Amino acid sequence: MSERTLLSFIMFGARKDHVKTFPEIFLRGVDQLLSMEGFSIEAINKVFSGYEVIEYTPTSSRKLLGNMNDLMDMYKHSIIYEGGLKNCDLWSVISKINRTPQRNLGWSRPIDVTSELLEEIVGNAT
Repeated sequence: MSERTLLSFIMFGARKDHVKTFPEIFLRGVDQLLSMEGFSIEAINKVFSGYEVIEYTPTSSRKLLGNMNDLMDMYKHSIIYEGGLKNCDLWSVISKINRTPQRNLGWSRPIDVTSELLEEIVGNAT
């Protein structure tokens, strides 16, 4: 989840023994999400320019934890509603959640906030 835009996706199947490869797996997930959302290569490259170093750190931000918990609940309920991981269209679930208005974004949608942010940085992001 992006703290600034609340754009999110889920990864499953990762285990604690994947900790060394997690940054690579995470970046592939970000790339796939932005590509599937139709962002330009230039915009995606701009996003990746901020990920030269990835660190794992705890947060004391109650707002961040609350947003993450809310999004995880939305993912869980959507996946269960669509028949579980084996039966759901995971991309559809991710897309729907990123198009759900969020109170902490002034009722804007994460995908719209992301598009606006990238457009400011790159120009035409999509």
